[in-house]
Amino acid sequence: SFDADGDTIYFKGSGNTRGNIQLDTHYEIKSSTGNILEINALSADLILDAGGGQTYIKKNGTQFAYFDTATASNLKLIGTLNYDLTLKPNGTGTIVLDKDCIGTTTATQKGLFIDFDQTGIIASGQTLTSIGLDLDMNCESITHVGTVNQTAIDIDMVAATDGVQVNVGVDISVSGGDKNYSLITSGGNVGIGVSDPDELLEVAGDVKISGANKLYLYDSSGEYLS
Repeated sequence: SFDADGDTIYFKGSGNTRGNIQLDTHYEIKSSTGNILEINALSADLILDAGGGQTYIKKNGTQFAYFDTATASNLKLIGTLNYDLTLKPNGTGTIVLDKDCIGTTTATQKGLFIDFDQTGIIASGQTLTSIGLDLDMNCESITHVGTVNQTAIDIDMVAATDGVQVNVGVDISVSGGDKNYSLITSGGNVGIGVSDPDELLEVAGDVKISGANKLYLYDSSGEYLS
């Protein structure tokens, strides 16, 4: 049943208030008994249209985030508190970024773009460590009886057969620091042209050193081997 009091419409069941719609300064639908509030559109579309405003996410009246639609070509989910944003599929679910691009003019298209700007003043004696992308992958099950293959980053690029195309699997540019390191490995062998390297570095193919650069070889004592 329904009951109205001023600017509020109440939903009631068995004589108890189950929820209400407030129509004063803003429209609000909420449950008043702690039960789940479910909006089910069945086979139809469910549309949240804030018009010229924003769509906010709140809990107990506290705003956690909102969808920023101020720019027509850019949808942002912006957190308003210092909380992490977690996307967590269950079981064998996968987080999928699916983008299809049809290019007809000169342009740069990006599938995933991370813009991390670190600002602030670090006090003397303090150390700030900034990590743009941190991948932590663990296989913790003790019940495996077969083979477990884990690949942290799998890059698969295939070019079409028309025109002139250049594929670059990883493009690293590091500069501006007192010390600049493009790649640091702390475990595992590196294979170039080989999928199962037996040494720290195994190359299947020729190695070319261009210009006036040299290749230096040192023994375990640090002596240069000519």
